[in-house]
Order: sequence, then structure tokens, then C-alpha cells
Amino acid sequence: MDGFEVCTKLKADAQTHDIPLIFVTAEEGIEEKLKAFEIGGDDFIKKPFNHDELLAKVKKSLAAIGRLNSLHEQASMSQNAAMQAMIASSELGRLVQFMDRAVNTKISTHWPLSYWKSLRSLV
Repeated sequence: MDGFEVCTKLKADAQTHDIPLIFVTAEEGIEEKLKAFEIGGDDFIKKPFNHDELLAKVKKSLAAIGRLNSLHEQASMSQNAAMQAMIASSELGRLVQFMDRAVNTKISTHWPLSYWKSLRSLV
């Protein structure tokens, strides 16, 4: 199995899809680089490689993963906030409907109309 096959398998799996892949190869042709990028490779280093360059690219890839995870977390928090807002507005809507019915029915005779109106103004 070569690096292209490994990359293809990793990118096809939901658990490993977001792992950044850096190709390290002795191949010099542009076709290999393009193929690596097409199948999901994130970077490319030619052998022999400089240790510091590889380390810098790995750090950059790890930082990108951190940013991606942060974006996923922010998206999840936004979805939760939106859902809570919808639930709250739904509950608020039911409360307003209840108060409207209460003001316009015999229930309101048990409470002063001003009380119901003041409650309604709070909403």
C-alpha cells in the first residue's frame, strides 16, 4: 500500500477524515503533488527533507486542527443557543396566548383586568 492509498482510506473514514496528511516523498513530478492534493493531502515535502521545515508544517497543521475544532464547538454552541431561543419564544408565545384567552374569558373576572394587562406588558 502506498501513501496515496493510505491517504484515500484515511480521508474516506469519518473518524480520520480531518487528520492532516503531509506527503514526504522523493518523487519530483508535479503530477504526484497534484494527485496528493486531489485525494486530500494537506501538504507535500520532498526528500531529503529539512527537519525544521517538517516540524513547522506539522505545527501549522496541528494549529489548523485546533481552529477547526474551535469552529465546530462554536457552531454547536450557536445551534444550542438557537434551539434555546426557539424553545423560549415558543413558551413565551404560549404564555401570551394563555394571557389573551384569560383576559377575554370568565377567568379574568377572578383577577382584576389591570393585573392581566400588567403581566402582558412584561412579555
